[in-house]
Amino acid sequence: MLKPLQRLEIEARRHYDEACKNFEITKLVRQAQKEDLARRIKEALKKGDTPESVKAGVTLPDEGEDPTLLRYIVNDSTVEKLGELLNQNQNGLLLHRDEIIGWFRTLDREGHENDRAFYLEAWNGSGSYTYDRIGRGTLHINAACVSILGGIQPGPVTDYLRAAVKGGAGMMA
Repeated sequence: MLKPLQRLEIEARRHYDEACKNFEITKLVRQAQKEDLARRIKEALKKGDTPESVKAGVTLPDEGEDPTLLRYIVNDSTVEKLGELLNQNQNGLLLHRDEIIGWFRTLDREGHENDRAFYLEAWNGSGSYTYDRIGRGTLHINAACVSILGGIQPGPVTDYLRAAVKGGAGMMA
């Protein structure tokens, strides 16, 4: 069932690897341009040109952007990282877990209280989402769209649901 997406991911990684190689070469060219520019500025200043006249003729080379890996599937990601990935992949992502009970348990861990709310808001892909974190700053996700696919055994899901009904959290004792 995942084969078509896995093939797309392999092809995307191949393109990404090639783009990274090209980007490294471009960075070296830009660095050489900057060094040449610095040399020419020093020479102009030594000749007595004013700093204003030197600045007037200077254009810095475009830095460009690092290549971005096109993704289709994620397996185990924090919601903050998932937000960054969603911004790079505007068509959304598929969260795939072979044993989805592990994902349920992750949602119940202390410190992951907001994760469940994020996934509930991202399930239909019709809205945006904004994180505000002291350490990470603000991250606005234009298209929060996450599909979830996984399998679960009848025993673990029964235990999980029983614990959720009894304790409200869904966490197994």
